[in-house]
Amino acid sequence: MWKKVASEIDNPQDLYITVIWDEISLKYGFTYCSSSDKMIGFEDWGCKRKRKFADHVIVFYIRLLASGNQMPIGCGFCNGTTNAVQLKWCIQNWIYLLNTAGFKPVVTICDQDGTNMSAINTLITENNTRRSKKHQNPWKNVGASTVSRMLSTQVVGEGAEGERDKASADNIR
Repeated sequence: MWKKVASEIDNPQDLYITVIWDEISLKYGFTYCSSSDKMIGFEDWGCKRKRKFADHVIVFYIRLLASGNQMPIGCGFCNGTTNAVQLKWCIQNWIYLLNTAGFKPVVTICDQDGTNMSAINTLITENNTRRSKKHQNPWKNVGASTVSRMLSTQVVGEGAEGERDKASADNIR
């Protein structure tokens, strides 16, 4: 569905988006949805439902940076505030889904609730750890060791005692 939405956007600058979420407190209430044959009002994350009454909803939506248009992308109902692990999972899944659809999330926006800050800090820590392992410069050590081997094996001339002299960095300059 999101690939279709992304393909219908005329301005390529509108593919750059902001992902926004906010949690809202609800009153307990139940509604029967005949199209999906479900009772709405219990904890529901789309992939799993629990028999707990929902008194909060977290809403995710995107804002297109060029035009400023906004559109909701999903929500999750929970009992109490969303825990940091569940929120982290939601953020990762929505950003992955939007990336694969062709959108380019550049900013995330949320309030400074403790759960939000905990989930964001966990994501930053995990991604920085992966990035530092993934993006280590493979040539950094190879280049230094190759240059030192070349310098130590290059024969400049014979010394007074018949030993080979080794080149130094001064010889290269």
